[in-house]
Amino acid sequence: MYFSSSSVPTFGAGLTTLLFALAGAATSAQAAPLISTNKRAYASTTESSQRLAANVIDGAAGTRWASGVTPRAWLMVDLGAPATIEKIEIDWERAWSSKYDIEVSNDNKKWIKVGTTQTNPFVKDGVTPNPPPAEYNDVVLLNLTQTYRYIRVNSLERGWSDFNGGQYGVSALEVRVFGTGGADNPKAIKDPKPGKGDWDKVWADEFQSAGTPERLDLKKWNYVIGDGCDRGICGWGNGEREYYTDSLDNVYMKDGLLNITLRKNHLGHNYTSGRITTAGKFEFTYGKVEARIRMQTPASPTPGAKDGPVGVWGAFWLLGFNVDDPYYQWPNAGEIDIVENIGYSWWHSSALHGPGYSGGGPIGGAFNKVDTPSGIAIGDNLTFSSTDWHTYQVIWSDKKFQFFVDNKLYREIKRDEVEARGVWVYNKPNYIIMNLAYDGSYPAAYRNNPANFTGTKTGDGLATLAENNFPHTMQVDWVRVFQRLP
Repeated sequence: MYFSSSSVPTFGAGLTTLLFALAGAATSAQAAPLISTNKRAYASTTESSQRLAANVIDGAAGTRWASGVTPRAWLMVDLGAPATIEKIEIDWERAWSSKYDIEVSNDNKKWIKVGTTQTNPFVKDGVTPNPPPAEYNDVVLLNLTQTYRYIRVNSLERGWSDFNGGQYGVSALEVRVFGTGGADNPKAIKDPKPGKGDWDKVWADEFQSAGTPERLDLKKWNYVIGDGCDRGICGWGNGEREYYTDSLDNVYMKDGLLNITLRKNHLGHNYTSGRITTAGKFEFTYGKVEARIRMQTPASPTPGAKDGPVGVWGAFWLLGFNVDDPYYQWPNAGEIDIVENIGYSWWHSSALHGPGYSGGGPIGGAFNKVDTPSGIAIGDNLTFSSTDWHTYQVIWSDKKFQFFVDNKLYREIKRDEVEARGVWVYNKPNYIIMNLAYDGSYPAAYRNNPANFTGTKTGDGLATLAENNFPHTMQVDWVRVFQRLP
């Protein structure tokens, strides 16, 4: 509305914007003033702490915003007060958007598309000739007659790929808005804050059940089905071998315990198991999350032994609520691994995955494991075994994470440590996941390293203690979540 599509030329392309100029359209001989300086800029995702959205309005051509690799991305400018916006200019870097909309809003909630969808060429490194420098600049005339406080570029399609077809993300160096109105130095959109009072239990599952296997409470939990192929991530993106089901053979309550059981040659699959989540049913920001768990798998032969059913991968973790949103996805949505046990009974790990620190390079630590030049070694707890009952816990605030086992703190990750590597994305709701996987990149990295694994293997390289002892089960006594009162 209030937009003439005939007045909206498309000049260039780019999913990475070098200059993102929001400029008042020249409706008279006198150009409208620049109104995007001393304002605020926000983005759907950020690649790293050096590629922040604020870079697009700092007036410096040497800085830029980058979204990281996501199918979609948006970049928004808060003009501080309603303004009449006449023109938007976007100078893209070479990874540009081949399709994007311009949207406006007065409440940062309800967005109105203005003008037509803009299109730019698709470019492939080493295949498609690079466009001339002038093509990196888009100018879109808006001539809006109503005033709006917020304006954003909403990228719908990435227009630049590497030689093999892999897609880049979105990035911008500078954003300039021209028009009339607005107000300088608008207040920043602040992160939510945790309470400061006593802990209050806000959610729990005690898995109350009798002596016959029972299904989970569907008011609290979802069953995940499949091997990830339906989501385009076969093997769940890690090379895992299990197929998740909702069968009582794989996930059930009995005698007051949750059982997640990994089976071999079951229900037409080589391996089946269970994965459950609270997505859409219980999601929360900040708190104390804990579960009492034991692994019903063979223990390592001796404390500190470089052997065990390595590949049987039990996990209790949290995932950002927006992980399936194409504007965010993983790792931009954030992941909080409270405990991961990959088959050694004497140690486990905890980690954070986010933009700039994910996959094989998360920020985390291990309980009771020491890395030495000759491989892994046991820490100072010679009696710990994951085959016994233990309480695994994380305390999550706006400033840090603290990881505990049996109320013993073993790793603290402060916000500044995260921001030295990447972006803190832990200001949004997360949901709970519990699963028992088999194989995958994490356990395989240890099992395939002779310095870390000296046990016997099957012909296809799997740990004998895992392959010869099916089924394997992760048992859970309870899961509880607490948040601080105001």
